[in-house]
Amino acid sequence: MTSSQASQQGITDASVFQAGGKHCSCSGRNVLIRTRPPGTVATSEGLVEVEGSNSEEAATDHSDCIGPSKVEQRPVLNMTAAWVTVFAAVCLSLTVSAQPISSSLSSPSSGGGNLKAPSGFIKNYNGKFVADDCTEFIFTGFDSWRLLEGAQGLGNAIPPQSLLNNQNFVDYLFNLGTSKGMTVFRMFGFGDTQDNQGGALETSPGQYNESVFKSFDYVLDAAARHNVKLIIALSDNWKPTDGIQTYAKACNGGNFAGFWSSPSCLKMYQDHVGTVLNRVNSINGLAYKSDPAVFSWNIVNEPRCALSGDTDDSCKAGIQGFIDSMATFIKGIDKNHMVTVGEEGFFAQGDPAIAGNPSGGWAGKTGQDFRNNHMSKNIDFATIHLWPDNWKDFDGGFINNWLTSHSQVASQLGKPLILEEFGRELDSDSDSARSTERNPTFTQVYNFVQNSITTGGALRAAMFWEMYIRPQGAQIEGGITSRPYGVSQWDSTFT
Repeated sequence: MTSSQASQQGITDASVFQAGGKHCSCSGRNVLIRTRPPGTVATSEGLVEVEGSNSEEAATDHSDCIGPSKVEQRPVLNMTAAWVTVFAAVCLSLTVSAQPISSSLSSPSSGGGNLKAPSGFIKNYNGKFVADDCTEFIFTGFDSWRLLEGAQGLGNAIPPQSLLNNQNFVDYLFNLGTSKGMTVFRMFGFGDTQDNQGGALETSPGQYNESVFKSFDYVLDAAARHNVKLIIALSDNWKPTDGIQTYAKACNGGNFAGFWSSPSCLKMYQDHVGTVLNRVNSINGLAYKSDPAVFSWNIVNEPRCALSGDTDDSCKAGIQGFIDSMATFIKGIDKNHMVTVGEEGFFAQGDPAIAGNPSGGWAGKTGQDFRNNHMSKNIDFATIHLWPDNWKDFDGGFINNWLTSHSQVASQLGKPLILEEFGRELDSDSDSARSTERNPTFTQVYNFVQNSITTGGALRAAMFWEMYIRPQGAQIEGGITSRPYGVSQWDSTFT
């Protein structure tokens, strides 16, 4: 591989970031570029040759970094016909590395799967996600917003007709993910009383449910044991528990739009976030802010000026100020982890990229401003969500425009981009519905991600919503309306 190709794929420009307690300089390095044909699996120890051969240039150890200096493009799915509808940008030779999942759902492994996330903290370097040994980290994963409730065995977080109950649900889920080549998962770091009959993490301002916190402890410890990382949303726009609605009532008389610009609300939210970041895990003794199992923090899931309908532009500045203030606050406590917003990614009115928004004009008036929301130096990478069913934009052209426009803006900002939520609703719990309604969208998304990775684009990963565990052959409990976006390990979308 030529030096110009290495420049496109890896780390050649001067940069210094904190790595494992040392300053790791990735400039002027003898960079290892691995080229992997189908039939090889990349691991933290190197290439495992299953069939065929590989070529690689020499690596050089540097005392200022942990491990050899290298840029390793982690596994990308081998595009065989049998997998084209699955995750087309996930893991090279996924069929080689995957292990069968027990149909009984009764005995999850306590260990990890086949692929491992890097052991240290992940940073943004030159628009790519990089481990503390200067290795590029390419990954995929899914959302599982019921993890805290699942760890407690509460409500509909636990799959029916199985022996999974509480903590083994978490272990099984992580093991399932790694066995399919996924190493980063997104969770909600707050309680849910609406859908899962659970309890709030923060029962009232400054008061916490220790049982929920211990479930949080278990999830983080399990992630470390399974060698995966977590994107954690610290609060939510939509849920009445542990969310912006709760804070707006407590600090601003229920004025939802005014929450974002209220100094008292900001202070209340900062107090909560500080409590979470400084929490010391009761299992492993690590403060959350020091735990490498955390990939990054979402400031809030999908911030908007109103819960429904169009809104004017009056609170856009409030959301912007809130994002900037919270990003600075989090970085002041936690210098280990990346921070991002967690929004859908709507362009504001007047933005030159607004044509990438869903049709109808409403998205530009939600208070979000994708470009400016991610501009702060304390925002490490950009995020978007994709919901064709909710936004009534089903056309493949819209999906392509949505991904393209955000990739272009993220590139201008010099930040990697993650599609951290996307999904398609099903009309029925049937293979035909998956084949016609869901799989084409998943194929389009992962093809786009694969091309972006190959060409050095900003979009580096996609995470689907949501993983739904169920025994083989079992129907969705409560019918498709209870889990319209749930993707089972037995679905044609996944296998």
